[in-house]
Formats: sequence, structure tokens, C-alpha cells
Amino acid sequence: MRFPATCGGVLAILLAAAPALTADEVEDLLARVNPPERFARHAPEFSAVPQEFRFVNAAGPYKETLWVLRDGGRTIGLYSPPLGQVELFTHDPAQGREKLELGPRYHLARMFGTRITTRLAIAPMERFEYEFDSSGRELKFHETNYWAVAGRQGLGANARSTCAITLRLDPICGYTIDLDCRLVLDQIPKDKGGKPMKEAEWCSMLPGHVSDVWPGRWRYDQTVFSPLGLPPGSFRGWWNNLAACDHSDDDPAKMKVREGGLVAFLAGKDGWAPALARSGPYGYSLATGSVWQDQQNRAALPEKPDADGQYRMNPKFRLVFLPPEVAAVVLKNTQIDDFNGARAVMVRLGADETFEDQPLPYTTPVRGCYPVGEVTDQQAHSGKKSLVIKAVPRAEADRRLPGFIPAPQVPLDENATYRITAWIMMDGNGEAFISADLYDATPSKPDRVLRQRTPPVTASKEWKEVTLEFRTPAFDPFIDLRFICIGAGQAYFDDFSLVKVQGTGPAAAPKTH
Repeated sequence: MRFPATCGGVLAILLAAAPALTADEVEDLLARVNPPERFARHAPEFSAVPQEFRFVNAAGPYKETLWVLRDGGRTIGLYSPPLGQVELFTHDPAQGREKLELGPRYHLARMFGTRITTRLAIAPMERFEYEFDSSGRELKFHETNYWAVAGRQGLGANARSTCAITLRLDPICGYTIDLDCRLVLDQIPKDKGGKPMKEAEWCSMLPGHVSDVWPGRWRYDQTVFSPLGLPPGSFRGWWNNLAACDHSDDDPAKMKVREGGLVAFLAGKDGWAPALARSGPYGYSLATGSVWQDQQNRAALPEKPDADGQYRMNPKFRLVFLPPEVAAVVLKNTQIDDFNGARAVMVRLGADETFEDQPLPYTTPVRGCYPVGEVTDQQAHSGKKSLVIKAVPRAEADRRLPGFIPAPQVPLDENATYRITAWIMMDGNGEAFISADLYDATPSKPDRVLRQRTPPVTASKEWKEVTLEFRTPAFDPFIDLRFICIGAGQAYFDDFSLVKVQGTGPAAAPKTH
């Protein structure tokens, strides 16, 4: 069955079906471990149906069409043309959803399962097209992206990339997605510095809630991959907290991936682990997304054209779920990086943060916010430690809000009340407070849904308690949480908490105490 789709008024073009992938390390692991065929008796009946959803964001209500991927009567995933990604909710046919509820909007913080991107991230596109080709035992569809030489989104080259996608059921690993990607360029584009581009990001893998800071919601303790230079069957990895993930790719040489290698997130509560295997005669490397902690697969662009003058690439990827027996073997053979015993402040949410055990080792299985500051034993409201923030001159604070862009992004529920409490002592000629602006989608843009902060604490040499209570709108915003000191001197913060308050009434203006 064929499902046509259009984008920008352009009818999608049917492309050739994707060939089978060559052998990779996942196949080697399966052959060596020999896990049972848990899904051999299930006969899938795949289908894809476009469904219009009603969402809401800071600009108001809007509609968006997503393709619902189903196996028989159960929903198992989504294809989002606006995002250029496929998300699988599960590996197991028995865990498909009978009822699909996406919440106020569909974005990365709301994902149920694991997504892979279908779109080459080399520059903003001119346009894209997609088409569903067949369904039944396998679901096939394609996405094509186009770039122009010049114009507002000019790449500096005529380019076309295609991604042929096949959803199938593996008897051992369950639901699996194969991606056959192709790129044709008439010349190698220039980077921002005017030099020929060296690589392009082909595929990003992100399991939902890897970077979620709320207790009980984060998933997958480690990220592991197949590093170039180690023999097959050996892996490198790190704990999934912001500090470790942020520094995992500081040394590009450590992020080179060997041919046929994989990147995986270990492991779910059931022991299963999503993994992305890749193949193709290209130099591959990984880059870790600081905000979401996704793994971005980058491949070297060709150095020479083909006989017709065109530059071509054909990398292949496979999203597969490693059975518990295989995931355990991978972890056993992984060198977990402790980053030479490094530590970082990671402010935990949903409970009191007293800073007594801070800074935490990079090997701590804790998510958490990453403030600009250090832990000191010179002052404390309770215990022996507090967070100290050095003052930023007022002239600098007038130009921009002090502190880093918040990462990881902290999602909040819609129509909910939250409360921030903390104890602050200002030492010097200035003021200290906690900024808690709400924003819609990305912290890199200055737009904010609501600007708010706790009452400022001025110099007094005494600890003062501050509270900020606020209600979220009808959609689920993110919070830009920063510990700030302006003027001269330094401020101490202790006994901090950001918690969701249950049983609250209708939306109201922020309250400060």
C-alpha cells in the first residue's frame, strides 16, 4: 500500500528500495551471545496513517500532521516530517500502545521511546519530500532533502540527500529500522571559515528522557560506543550525566568510530538497550549533544568526485534493540571513562539540594543542572557546604543574563504549580537571586514565556530564605534556572529545592516571598 505525502506543495517522488545492510558489530554480538528468538512467532502487520494533532505552545493552538506507525491494532511509533525523525516506542510488539496520547505538543522531552533522525544536518534545507511505499510485513518509506547553491538558505552547492527507511521485526531484537542514506553534491560546500567542509551529521540517536533531571524519569545510565583503535568487542563509555556527556567529546580523537561499529545506551529497566549500528567506507566520529545528550553520527565527506564530477556518499545505519544478554556483554567489555577523577556541581531537582556531597564525580548516575559556581566549606546554612557564586558587574548583567545557557533542558508539566525555595547570603555590595524564566523550546533564543526571579538578597551577612511559586501555562514549558550574583563580592546559596506542588488551583500570577 502506498501513502503519498507532500511538503511545500511538492509531490514526493518514489525512490528505490533500500538494500540490506552489510555485517556490523551487532550481528557479531548476536552470533556470539546467541540470545533467544523472543519474537519469532509474531507476524507483523505494519501500517502508517497520517493523523492531525491539535497542540499548543506559547504562540497559541496549532495543528500538526504526524504519521502514526502501527502493528495491527497497536501504535508502535511516529514519523514526524517537521522534525525529520522516526521514533520507535518499543522493541516489543506486546508493548505497543492501544491509545496514543501525546500531551500538549510533541517534542524531544515528550518522547516515549528512541528516535533517529532522517535528515542530513549540513545546512538549512530548501525543501524536502517524503513518501510511504509499502506496508505489511515491512514498512518502507523515503525522505528526500534538497539544498540550493544560493539564496537565504544557500549551501554553496547543489545537493540532494535521500533516506530510505525500512521498519521490520527481527526475531531476536524486535522492531528494527534500517536506513539507507545517500548524498549527491556537485561540489564540496564551504564552512563558515571559507574552508571545504570535512564532515556532515547523518543520523542522531536519542532515547527519550536520557537527560531528564526529574527523579524516577531519567533512563539509561551509560552511553557506550565502538572506538577506533580498540579491537571488535571492546567499547568505551561514560555515565549519562551532564558533566560526563558534556566532556565526552572534548578530545575528537577519542570519538572516532571503527568500521561496523555501534553506539548504544545501556540499559532500560528490562535490560534492553537501543543501539545504532552503522556501515559504509567512511571515517565516522561521534559528537554528544550537550542539551539532550543525543549521539550525533558524523561521516567524512568524499575528497574526490566520481567520474561524472559528482560527489557521492552512501552510509547505512540500523536502529536495533540489544537483548539483555547482549547488553550485559557490551557493558562488561566497556571501559567507563572517569575523566581522571573529575568532579562537577550537578544540582538535583525534586528534593532538597544541600550541596554536602558536591561536587559529584563524573561517574555519578545523577542528572542535574549545571550552575556557574563552586562548592565551598567557608559558609553554610545547614551542614558544612554551600554553593558560592562570584558577582558579575552590573554593566555586564545589563547586557545579558549571567550564567551559561541552561543544560540539560528542564521540562515542566503543563497546568502545574512549582515552588522554588533556597537560602541565600550576600557577601559584598550587590544582590543575589535565583532566575527562573520559562521558555517555549530552546534556550538559545532570547524569547521567554515568563520572566521571573526570587526576591533579591542584598548584603547583610545573614542567611535569608527566598521562595518563588508559579503556575505553568496550558503547554509544557522549560525553565531557565540560574543562580545569580550581581554587583561586587559573592553570594552563597544553600538548601535549594525546585519541586512540583500537587493539588493546586487555577493558573495565577507568580508569587514571591
